[in-house]
Amino acid sequence: GVDTPDRNLALDRPATQSSVSQWSTPPIRPLALPEPDLALWRTAAASAAALAEATLAFVPPDKETPAFRAQLAVLRTGLENLKPGADEKSVFLQLRWLRRHVLFRHPLLNFERLLVNKRPPPVISHMVDQYLGRWSRPGPGLFLVTGWRDTPAAQPLLREPLPTGSVLHPDLSFDGQRVLFSYCDHTVAELTPEETAGCEAAMGVGGLLDWVRQGGRRRFLLYEARIADGSVRQLTGTDRDLQRTEDGRQAVLVEDFDPCYLPDGGIAFVSTRCQSFGRCHWGRCTPTFVLYRAEGDGSNIRRLSPGELNEWDPAVLHDGRIVFARWDYVNRHNTFFQSLWVGRPDGTEVAHVYGNLSRNPCRTSESRAIPGSDRLVCTATAHHSYTAGSLVAIDPDRGQEGLEPLRRITPEVQFPETDASVPGDYYARRGRLVALLLGPHRQYVEPDRESLQRIIDSLDLNGQYYGDYSWNRPERRTPPPEAVAALRADVSSRCEGCHAGRAHQPLAALLNVALPEESRVVQAPLSRTEGGWGQCTGIVWSRQSPEYAVLLETVREAAGPEGPADVAGTCGQVPCRCGGCWVKKLRNQPHSPRLAGK
Repeated sequence: GVDTPDRNLALDRPATQSSVSQWSTPPIRPLALPEPDLALWRTAAASAAALAEATLAFVPPDKETPAFRAQLAVLRTGLENLKPGADEKSVFLQLRWLRRHVLFRHPLLNFERLLVNKRPPPVISHMVDQYLGRWSRPGPGLFLVTGWRDTPAAQPLLREPLPTGSVLHPDLSFDGQRVLFSYCDHTVAELTPEETAGCEAAMGVGGLLDWVRQGGRRRFLLYEARIADGSVRQLTGTDRDLQRTEDGRQAVLVEDFDPCYLPDGGIAFVSTRCQSFGRCHWGRCTPTFVLYRAEGDGSNIRRLSPGELNEWDPAVLHDGRIVFARWDYVNRHNTFFQSLWVGRPDGTEVAHVYGNLSRNPCRTSESRAIPGSDRLVCTATAHHSYTAGSLVAIDPDRGQEGLEPLRRITPEVQFPETDASVPGDYYARRGRLVALLLGPHRQYVEPDRESLQRIIDSLDLNGQYYGDYSWNRPERRTPPPEAVAALRADVSSRCEGCHAGRAHQPLAALLNVALPEESRVVQAPLSRTEGGWGQCTGIVWSRQSPEYAVLLETVREAAGPEGPADVAGTCGQVPCRCGGCWVKKLRNQPHSPRLAGK
């Protein structure tokens, strides 16, 4: 070194020779960002001009139309005469603002107020879990927005705010004077240790058990507010609501949501009162909710649907029938078939509308009738995600399956989970950026944390909501630290010769907590003839090898105890082993004593 020239700094160090030559180690060469492509702005501006022209043709003319046409002509001329390097972006933005002003003058938009619900995304991104009270996050709730065209201002709808909680899916009455909504009170007491006694065996300490304790009493129930004075009344979950369930079962809390007004004065909604579960959820508390109805005051609640799986988003069509989304996977794939159905308000004459045999889009939901036509508008969304995605119009006269009846309103957004996608799409998973980062390329790229975060944000909702691609939620099995240490020690002693450093990799790279026997460390030394990977030099085990049996036991211990599959609240043991018996104790407790009976 400089201070001790006679000392060999490379002695006993890995032979990377990095202290000798700068070319001995892979260089880190971050890819330089290209200069902005001005041609892209020019192309975008040309498209914006064409869209503004189409909007002028679509909106009925009024006294301002000539001025709009003159302004568009000036912008078109300016765009054609722009020199290379000029400010195409400015022209693009001016064209978009012009179209906005034109569109907002459409007679159908001649109203002064918007009803807006401010609600953060729930904890779990799944088409079923997202609507359960236990996974909801508190938000501001319902607001009336005035001046929404140019100077928006929001005012709370309710005269007296409800306790801190979450508001879901408001529905405006036909005369615009009332609004139905579902609300989950977050100020209810947590479950006590006594009420969840024995749940540790099923859920483990911390993680999922903490969520159950904090949100176990939370549930959505139905409310109605008057627009004129902001008063509110509770419709379900009151002292008058007997909360009758299918066959008297008490497996999960009664929750009611997705309400909509019916022409006969009643209301339709979905509810967990059926007290059943989908077949693919294993022991997760992910109950079925199906279509119900009640009178306008919340009385005479009765089930409309015989469905065995979840249903969503009832809405009224022009002929008075109810359109809703239904999940069904009898004798077929459990992910791809969430389609649209219709039925009368009394539950009779249920019929299919669209998508019962179509794998793409994955789920059609939030359907509404398009005025003046038989078409529907809905959201093409995913199974394993929030209800968001691409907007489509469905024309049942053109068919009930496939892409032919669909018109993509937002074609720039692909259908989540079942369509090919590109980085930046909602739920994008198959873009070229992944191949660029993971595949062979000439330059070695090592982005800093901020750059990596931007990449993650553009790829997948896991990154957007959890920050990285590690395990993003508490597992039902909690690996014991001492057993994990024993597993790492075993891997270190056995694998350093052929896979150096494997013992220090993330636990998810070593251990499959759902199927321990399929774990990487188990499959690698197992011979290919036995169904393994045969990847360990000098080690070829069969399933009868004593070493294999010892390793498999070590892996199973590291995975932790598997909780009982029955978390439906039916075990009745003392202490409870299923983690769901507390549901029975809560059945008759009012949801919100401050509003019950009003």
